[in-house]
Amino acid sequence: MSESIPEIQIPESKGKIMRQINALEMMVKEDTNDHDRHIHETALNDLQKALKQSQISESLENYKQLGIDGEKLNEIKVGLENGIDLLPYAIKGFDASQLHEIHLGQKQGVNTEAYAKKEFNSLQMGIIRIGLEHRVDVSVYAKPEYDGHQMDEIRIGLIKGLDVICYANPNFSWQQMFIIQNGLEKGIDVSIFAKEEFDQSQMELLNLMLSRNMDVSKYAMPEVPAEEMAREYFKDIGISISDNENPLESFDFFDHYNKTKGEKIDIENDHRTDDGDWEHES
Repeated sequence: MSESIPEIQIPESKGKIMRQINALEMMVKEDTNDHDRHIHETALNDLQKALKQSQISESLENYKQLGIDGEKLNEIKVGLENGIDLLPYAIKGFDASQLHEIHLGQKQGVNTEAYAKKEFNSLQMGIIRIGLEHRVDVSVYAKPEYDGHQMDEIRIGLIKGLDVICYANPNFSWQQMFIIQNGLEKGIDVSIFAKEEFDQSQMELLNLMLSRNMDVSKYAMPEVPAEEMAREYFKDIGISISDNENPLESFDFFDHYNKTKGEKIDIENDHRTDDGDWEHES
């Protein structure tokens, strides 16, 4: 009967660990009963983990000699523990947060080359990664001229099957993109206001007016002040605004669209609903 190993002592030397692994592999092959095989396989697993940690520690010491330390070194360590080598990206100058996005992408099995580029910050990389995970055509927004929030509005539109070309324009803020996206969802002719000449307030008011089937022919012009549009909108919904009161002070983009103020995209925890919108905790 094979000699059982009730408790394995992990040697400090990598060479000794490797010799014990070789010996245990032979024992497992020769085991004739399940009890011995279980003991030996457990010990073998512990030694293999110890060998991996030893190799990682050795690699990290070498990386320190290259000037890699702090958060970058820790991200590389976590990557190595998951079988992912981030050193080539660290050498190219990616920071710790960018390395983290590459790590997450490789862990999920997506094509990280689509976003492992120095011109993208970690937020942009995260939005592209999430798009790849959702199998959307990230080439539409994986461009450095879009910031992370703009990228996310385009990503959400793609998930919803909307014609994002209507607002995939880096000259639109993410808020303007959201207004156009909202109009597309309602079946509104967004071409009326999806123009660079309109500011955010004009866009949102025209969208809301059109959603109420109001005649916007007198207002759908960039030269018409948003204040004038707002007065007409409030009149239609039955809210009285005095002549000396600025209606825009009573108008809140986030209130009308149920968007959380100070919205932060959580690419780490990725709290999303099934249709691609971000879930915001109250």
